[in-house]
Amino acid sequence: MRCARFSLLQISMNEITEYTPPGILFINGAPGSGKTTVARMIAGDAPKGAHIDGDEIHNLVVGGRIHPPGEPEDEVERQLYLRFRNMALLADSFFQSGIFPVLETCISTRKYLDYLLSRITSRPLAMIVLVQPLTIALERDKKRPEKTVAHLHADKYDEMCDELGDTGLWINNGEMTPEQTKNEIIRRAFTEGIIRR
Repeated sequence: MRCARFSLLQISMNEITEYTPPGILFINGAPGSGKTTVARMIAGDAPKGAHIDGDEIHNLVVGGRIHPPGEPEDEVERQLYLRFRNMALLADSFFQSGIFPVLETCISTRKYLDYLLSRITSRPLAMIVLVQPLTIALERDKKRPEKTVAHLHADKYDEMCDELGDTGLWINNGEMTPEQTKNEIIRRAFTEGIIRR
């Protein structure tokens, strides 16, 4: 029996991208702020949406993975830069294919934020920062036993305000449900949260 050759179906990008995403949405926030829940909801409600979870990207490293705060610091930093670079690559790829990318991770320093934003080439790009009193974030974090880490990052709240306070749209979702937070982000992100660089 000989190998049969089949012609591959050629699909143009126009046929794939009948939906035009509003842009790329990045949701930032300290652990326990609700960013994963809300990002998943927003991506799921879009006609075509992708949830890009920074922790899940980081967890693709199986051997030798180190999450912050960890040791050695230089390897933690190298893996963080790798996380952000791959998040940006995925965001651009999804957006250019007509799928609304919703990224989320915790970034509290200017150097990491600038790195991620500079790697995302598609525009418009909107950034939301979810904030709430630390007591609320710690309480929310206790309700997710598979990932209770907010107590390890309590300093991120102050650091985030000090370093990133002038970037993106900040939403205090401490008294909001995930649905209310989602609706507030959808309503305001691409008017008030646009990154202009």
